[in-house]
Amino acid sequence: MRILLLALVAMLLAVSAAGSTSAGVCFYGLSGLIETPDDSTIDPSAVVLTGKDAPDFDDSNVDVYSYGGATGIVPKLEVGVVGLDTDAPGSKMQAIFSAKYRLIDETPDRPSVTVGVVDIGSRMDKVNADIDNPSAFVLFGRSLSSVAQPWAAAVTTPLKFTLGIGTGLFKGVFVSVDWSPQARLHIMAEYLTKGLRQDDTFNAGLRYNAFGRLSLEAGTMAFKGFYGGVAYTLSLY
Repeated sequence: MRILLLALVAMLLAVSAAGSTSAGVCFYGLSGLIETPDDSTIDPSAVVLTGKDAPDFDDSNVDVYSYGGATGIVPKLEVGVVGLDTDAPGSKMQAIFSAKYRLIDETPDRPSVTVGVVDIGSRMDKVNADIDNPSAFVLFGRSLSSVAQPWAAAVTTPLKFTLGIGTGLFKGVFVSVDWSPQARLHIMAEYLTKGLRQDDTFNAGLRYNAFGRLSLEAGTMAFKGFYGGVAYTLSLY
């Protein structure tokens, strides 16, 4: 039912969408892939609104919902907030505040360096009791465009690799690959030592910029079930 609602919202937003690209926001309210952030940051002139639903997460018959958004504060610095909830008995939506800052831009000779924290208010333990502290991270981003160039010559940066380490949600390591074989399409894959499941997790998904500022997303979390989502970018200027 929630996925049908998200689809309906997507159709309604499409009516007003105009020609700018929608950014992608992960489940925890920062620009990125599915569960993992990357080294991109939202422009201070934009707000990205997002909603995601993962039914039957982890074969537990429990749905996980994430609704909220993110915005840039100054160049390279963004903040986000989502309401994270499940339909488990007694569960209540928790406000998850997050932020990240790209310390060093990528150059031909070195990767980018980005630092951040998810769940500044330490509310994630209400969703998973094993996550009782904010989830800090540092990540390194590197374009692998030259590798993908023979298959996607028209795309400026078709292939992006991210390696991160952190605490809480990101305890251990996480890695991700974001490939854009076409300008509007992103193929995403990621691995987390922990993640929301607090277990080894592989996620994969597709993100498609279908209607200008609107993007649609679908994939699987831990290959235990499918998820769906929408994101819409509002221009503040």
